[in-house]
Amino acid sequence: MRRIAFLVLLLVAVLGPRAVVNARADETCAAGCVGDWRTCLHGGGDAKVVCRAECKAYTGRARGGCFRQCRVAFRAGRAACRNDALACLSGCDDPAAPGTPGERPDPACPGRCGAAQGQCLGGASATIPQCLGACPKGRDRKECVEGCVSTAKGEAASCKADHDTCLAGCGGVTPPPCAEAAAPACGGTCPEAALTCAEIEPGICGCVGGSPSAAFVRP
Repeated sequence: MRRIAFLVLLLVAVLGPRAVVNARADETCAAGCVGDWRTCLHGGGDAKVVCRAECKAYTGRARGGCFRQCRVAFRAGRAACRNDALACLSGCDDPAAPGTPGERPDPACPGRCGAAQGQCLGGASATIPQCLGACPKGRDRKECVEGCVSTAKGEAASCKADHDTCLAGCGGVTPPPCAEAAAPACGGTCPEAALTCAEIEPGICGCVGGSPSAAFVRP
C-alpha cells in the first residue's frame, strides 16, 4: 500500500494534481499507466545517452550544437510521455472504459511489479555505454550504434511485457488493448514499448509508433 501511495505522489509531482482522481480510480490500472510512462521516459533517457556519446565525435561549436539538439529532443520526448500518461490515467477513471475486472487480494502487488520493472529497465540501460564503447570508428560505427539501441529497446520492451503480465496477476482493472480503448483518451495497451495508444480517427484508437507525428500505425 505504501508503494501505491508513492506512485500517487509521483504522479502528482510530475503529471499535475489532476492525475490524483484518476490514480485513485483503480490502483492496478494506474500502476499500468505508470509502468508505460516509466518505460517511455527510460527510452528517452537511453536515446539521450546515445546522442551525447555520438556528439563527442564533433569539436568546437559543432559539438555544442549537437548537445543542444540532444537536450531538445529529450525534452520533447519527455513532454510526449507526460501527455500519454495523462491520457492513460483518464481511461482508468472512465467507468465505461473496457477492461479486465478482478479481485486484488494483495494491495502491495502493483508496487512489487513496479519495483521489478525499475530493476529490469536499469539493467537494460546499463549495457548501453559498454556497447557503444565497443563500436568501431568510421563507416561501420553507425550500424553498430543502431544495434546497441535496438538491443536496449528490445530489453525495455521485454521489461514492459513482464510488468504488464505481473499487473494482470494482481487483479483489479487493467487497461484494455488499444483497439478496444475508449476515444479520445485511448488509454489502452500496445504490443510494443515504442508504440503509443492514440486516437487515429474520430472515435477510433490505434497504436502509433515512432513519434507523436505518427510515423506508422498499428491496430
